[in-house]
Amino acid sequence: MAVEVKWGQRIEERDIANLKRCSQYLKSRLRLSVILYGGAEVIPLGPAMLAVPFPVFFGVGE
Repeated sequence: MAVEVKWGQRIEERDIANLKRCSQYLKSRLRLSVILYGGAEVIPLGPAMLAVPFPVFFGVGE
């Protein structure tokens, strides 16, 4: 699993560039990539790649 943390409230294409490179390097050894971010919604970003808000990931908040 690869995890990247972004402070912003939105995820843009440039924000997932490092995870894409990681996925290309690790190939089948990488099962899931997650960007933790300051937004409010879980966003699918591609096969096995998600943007997840901090409260959802940590199981806190509303």
